[in-house]
Formats: sequence, structure tokens, C-alpha cells
Amino acid sequence: MNRTNEAPCRYCGGPAKPWMQTRDWNQRVSAEIFNYIRCDNCGLVSLSAIPEDLAPYYPKNYHTIPQGARPRPGQRKISGLIAHLRTIRRQRSEQRKLDLLLRFISRGKLLEIGPSWGGFSQAAKNAGFDVDVIEMNPECRRFLSDVLHVNVLEGANENTALRKAGLYDAIVLWQVLEHLKCPWEILDELASKLKPGGYLAIGTPNPDSLQRRVFGSRWLHVDAPRHVTLIPVAWPQRVLGRHGLRAVLATATDKPNRDFNAVGWRSSLSNALPKQISFLSKALGLGLSILAYPVESFSWLGSCYTIILKKDA
Repeated sequence: MNRTNEAPCRYCGGPAKPWMQTRDWNQRVSAEIFNYIRCDNCGLVSLSAIPEDLAPYYPKNYHTIPQGARPRPGQRKISGLIAHLRTIRRQRSEQRKLDLLLRFISRGKLLEIGPSWGGFSQAAKNAGFDVDVIEMNPECRRFLSDVLHVNVLEGANENTALRKAGLYDAIVLWQVLEHLKCPWEILDELASKLKPGGYLAIGTPNPDSLQRRVFGSRWLHVDAPRHVTLIPVAWPQRVLGRHGLRAVLATATDKPNRDFNAVGWRSSLSNALPKQISFLSKALGLGLSILAYPVESFSWLGSCYTIILKKDA
């Protein structure tokens, strides 16, 4: 079913033009066509018509909870080893995100929105932060609480859970903001939950990236319809500036985002290639990521960006 692309910007009401028509190339749980619009006024990219219930578009394996080095019953040893190596790689990526935050704050009460299975939360807890999380997936919530022993704030959605929270020295959202139907509402709420002098860190896809220009609707980080909004780097700074938050770091060239660049070339190429030769995407994607490295490393053309803002004391 087609979704109309004639709609004003949901954030500012400004005029919005058709930006992209696509489908679910990543998970392929639906054959629907989705239309994105981009606001001429604030630059926000969003679905012109958001499905009322997004839950069916998240398959059961969307969150991969680590199983450790020991194979599960019936699992071959080599499969268990591969799963363990993947967990190590993901933990290294989460540590790189934490290293960015540690440039500005090294202790205190930290809240993570949408931690999935909790790789970053675990790293932050090990570094000495007092960690709370808000996560909507029930299996991830159980893992966070029972295995990682992280305090999970309960609520029907992120906003209701957040209203129960106290004040924090640091709040982080890694690849989460783009999934929210009204990201401006949660940013307003987060600003009120941040202590004076506290830090808010956001990592999100870059709609102005080189990969988006190359792959268009097949770009990995379009991820329709799970990515409801795609957010240019200036947009959260304007929204949060009203609450006295100022950017102390804005980058698309840090180590975590260079990881996203590499993944983006491989996965986007897999989406773009005919199924019969999609097995070539890893090798070809590696070559493309090497060729694109100078451009993505010295400009705002990386596939994702990180912004860290400090609240006025």
C-alpha cells in the first residue's frame, strides 16, 4: 500500500517536499512503499505517514542478545565461537562511544535511552557510572536487569518511563532518536532531566551523508519504516538550544562513526545488488569503504554523526 507524501513537517509545520520513496530493504518484513519528506524550514526528514503500530516491523531477531563463549545446547562449537567474537567486537564499539563521553565526564548518574541488550550500559557501569536505562523490548529488559544488573525504568513508552526518572549527570541515545515518532518531545523531556552542567550525547544517521547520495533508497540507514525521522546535525542543536544546551562536540569522523561507515557500504551494497550476486557485497563494500575513507573522514559526509551537548550551569 502506498503512503502519501503530501504532508507538512510534523515538527514545525513548514512546507515539506518529497525526499525519497523506498521500502523495507533491511529486514524485508513488508512489501509496502514508504515516502519520506524533507522540511524546507527546519531540514527534518520524516515519514509522511507513520504506521500506527511499528512493532510488526521489528522482527524477533532485531536485538541480538549475546550468548557468551559457551555454545547453547545443540549449537556447534564453531557457531558459539563466532557469536563470542561478535560480542567482543560489539563491546569494543561500545567502549569507543564511552571514550567520547569520558572526554567530558567520568562519573555520576547516567541514563541510556534504548540500550538494546546493554553493551554501552555495561561499559559505563564498569567505568564507575551509576546507570539507569529505558528500553521497550521485554527480552532486552530482562537481560539488562537479570544479567547486567542495570536499573530498568518501566513505562508504556520512553516518555512515560522518563517522567519517573530523577536528574542525571549524563544522558545518552545511541542510534535511537531516529526511531521515535516525535523526537522533539523526548529531547524536551531529556533537557529537563539533565542536571546543570550535565551532558547529553546523541548518535544518529546523517541524511546528508555520501552513502545516502550514492545508494538513495537502498541506503542502510534509511531503514524504513523503523527510522521514522532522519535528523540533520543542526536540528538537535536548535531544539536543545532553547533549553540552554550547547554543543561541545559534533563529529562524523570519530571511531564509532567510522565503524558505521564500513558497515554502511557493505550492507547498502547488499541492498542494491541483485540477490544472485549479493554475496559480493562484503568484498566490494570493503573496497568502496577504503576509497571513500578520505571523503568521509574530512567532511560532514559520514554515514552517522555524534553530538554531545552541555547544559548551562
